[in-house]
Amino acid sequence: MSNQNLNEQTASSKNKGYRVFAILIAALSLIALFLPIKTFAGNKVSTHISFALLGQMFASPYKKWGFIPMLGDPVSATTRLGSYAVCCFIVAMLVVLAVAIVAIVLSAKDSSAKKTQVFATIAVYAFTLASAVYSLVITTITSYVANVAVVIDVTTVALTAIGCILYLFLLIQKYQAGSLFYVVQFVCSFAVLAFTILAFTRLGEKVAPALDVARRYKVFAMLFILGMTTVVGFASLCGFYPNNKKASNVISVSILFFQTGTLFGMALLAAVADIHVRDYEIYTYVAGIITFSQFLATILWIALTGNKKEKPIKALTDKEYIEVLPYEGGPVSGIYVAEVVEEDAPAEESAEAPVEEPATEEASAEEGAPEEASEEEQAPEGPFDAFMLTLTKEERAQFTDLYILKTVSMPEIPAYVVGGDNKKFFNKVFIFIAQYRNVIPSALLAKMYDFSMKL
Repeated sequence: MSNQNLNEQTASSKNKGYRVFAILIAALSLIALFLPIKTFAGNKVSTHISFALLGQMFASPYKKWGFIPMLGDPVSATTRLGSYAVCCFIVAMLVVLAVAIVAIVLSAKDSSAKKTQVFATIAVYAFTLASAVYSLVITTITSYVANVAVVIDVTTVALTAIGCILYLFLLIQKYQAGSLFYVVQFVCSFAVLAFTILAFTRLGEKVAPALDVARRYKVFAMLFILGMTTVVGFASLCGFYPNNKKASNVISVSILFFQTGTLFGMALLAAVADIHVRDYEIYTYVAGIITFSQFLATILWIALTGNKKEKPIKALTDKEYIEVLPYEGGPVSGIYVAEVVEEDAPAEESAEAPVEEPATEEASAEEGAPEEASEEEQAPEGPFDAFMLTLTKEERAQFTDLYILKTVSMPEIPAYVVGGDNKKFFNKVFIFIAQYRNVIPSALLAKMYDFSMKL
């Protein structure tokens, strides 16, 4: 198997996987446009088909700034916020559908998975974020209005959950299971943002008088909400691109300190502004418990993964070469080396050599054996390497592509040294076998396992 064929096979497999994600998210975004969602306008909650609702809004006489359609009279701040949320959600679904279609087209035209992966990731991320924000806005508005029960939009909550699952599988396909931690970190920070907003909006008619005592109290409340929104934005960077563990860990610790400071400030504001609202205290405490759990999880994560990072091995270019080292160790159990027979002996030696008796039929049969020997019995050219002697010509080519030329990125596995001590190499291969099993031929893997058991 050549380097080019191996690379093409791996890229094609990834390309198909990302195409499936693109098709799924395109279907979900299209379905979302025809699902019933909760809306708020004129101090009441109603249910509408999202795409049909957009047409009704454009037909409405109410417009903001002359072109943004409103669900009702824009004099009310809650009506404006509900209208903005509907417009943004529908537009986001249309954009996600367009991006997913682009990813599908690219997957059909180009066998490389890079462009398809980028567009598919953006589509899934935008779909999940738009659904989550809309569900949070509806819950926030209904919790703020006194004469309306708190509403949770089941449709967008379900879409958010599906988007999170798809996004998690998408990250695992590229970055392995380590990305799960940063996704959970983002979800927790988003939950803290939700509780921070609800602390000020739930029973807002009781919280508002305390904040009206001084202008700075309102400024602090707004800063806390904006601060947590910024925290969620930075947390999403880790969830969107978790490849750099060091940068992701620094961001995680930084946002947790900022998150803790925000919650401490909310508790201090409640004491200074004399906010005696039970819901405010409950939401603040719950957010504090989530943040404390994040701190413990982050410290544990850094402690467990901090020492596992190995220096990546640079892939060789066409102009570079592998230096072959001679094997200086002793014989290996179960491995036999054929003796080298010189066919063309020098003339002087043949003259001095004693005359031997004619070869028997049994000896003649043995002379023809080397020509009929299989590839497994023939010793490869070059220095002695106990493992290489066990491989066929095709298996040696496969092994060279994977572990010497490094055509597939395996940063956790050290380079194989021809003729050297490779015990650590074989140990690492089977430690990380779950990550790279799909690129290792079964016959080659079996021989690697057999040989590793003898070390």
